[in-house]
Amino acid sequence: MSIITLTTDFGEGSRFVGEMKGVILGINPHVTLIDLTHSIEPQSIFQATFVLTQSVGAFPPETIHIVVVDPGVGMDRKLLLAEIGDWTFVCPDNGILTLLLDRYPLKTLCSLDQRRFWRSAISNTFHGRDILAPVAAHFSLKQFDPAEFGSRIEECVRIPVPKPTSNDGELRGQVISIDSFGNLITNIERCQLAERRIDAVQVRLGFHRINGLVRTYGERGTRQLVAYFGSSELLEIAVVNDSAQQKLAARVGDPVVITL
Repeated sequence: MSIITLTTDFGEGSRFVGEMKGVILGINPHVTLIDLTHSIEPQSIFQATFVLTQSVGAFPPETIHIVVVDPGVGMDRKLLLAEIGDWTFVCPDNGILTLLLDRYPLKTLCSLDQRRFWRSAISNTFHGRDILAPVAAHFSLKQFDPAEFGSRIEECVRIPVPKPTSNDGELRGQVISIDSFGNLITNIERCQLAERRIDAVQVRLGFHRINGLVRTYGERGTRQLVAYFGSSELLEIAVVNDSAQQKLAARVGDPVVITL
């Protein structure tokens, strides 16, 4: 049985998600559909590539991932079918694959130009339903080679990825995502502090200071500010039993500094 996931910025409860599922099931009624998330910030390509890269390892090989975060819909950007690592991705060519390509090998990359796999009527503003969904559904039937969906290409669009910098005993990163609990996820990796005692570092976010890292929320009391390495092995900042996003008025892009 094939698996197709959907990742969009449509918002929870959107009818657009249901329409995409209807198109898919009309082509392959036996496919398993999984909503990865529909809570990507509107038009946030970086959040889409981050969430996708952190999530795909939980899925079995041959899973197909549809990603619709598409501020350039209807313009001249390409649509892609890409085999990366053990999975297949169907998405716009706007940088969504950036972090995946940094972590997993690219096997096949095709620009979707074979209209026989599309719906007959194509909206200028809903390629997720009219092109990406039917392409993924046809591919899930396992009757077609990737090259049948479009011309092979060598490269796709990549977006800049913020990297931490180290200088004068400080490691400087930034908030790159905020989860549904209001926890702030940074781009600082555990391996960058591998030789440091976690109780000997200080984390700064604006005027807020956190002395030492914890291993889990339960090591501090309710509404205390904590820093720790989360399930993605990235430094996170949280407020125990509350939202760090709200309490700190934090936003994606806010600088985070670790004093080593």
